[in-house]
Amino acid sequence: MLIPVWLVVILSLLSLAAVVTVGVVAYAVMRNPESNFAARYTEDTIFGVRWRWSYGQHGIYDLCAFCPTCDMQVYSRPATSYEALGSVKYHCDDCGTDLQRFEFGNEEVESRVIRKIQQKLRSAVRDKETDTP
Repeated sequence: MLIPVWLVVILSLLSLAAVVTVGVVAYAVMRNPESNFAARYTEDTIFGVRWRWSYGQHGIYDLCAFCPTCDMQVYSRPATSYEALGSVKYHCDDCGTDLQRFEFGNEEVESRVIRKIQQKLRSAVRDKETDTP
């Protein structure tokens, strides 16, 4: 059974178009500095604590705090024995560094850190937009 020439030509053109499209998209993604910055921007020191995170389908997740001095993972603890005050502090058990005290709870701390990360990402995009002629 022979395949018609016109069918071979159409399939060849569609295959070529698909390869070219994938190549153009890959090139655009690699040349897009803000997308590269966003993909690489996964750690920063914010409010005196080093934070690391990942990106997922719904934004920033897996936010973890680390000591900027020795890089040990740290956790928030109540800053006072009065739980009603809701303040937390970060202290490194390894090197003994007192990192930061916040006058609000852990959920608010993480919310503020995520908003700072988002602000920095937006600033990078804005800076790139003003740099383009």
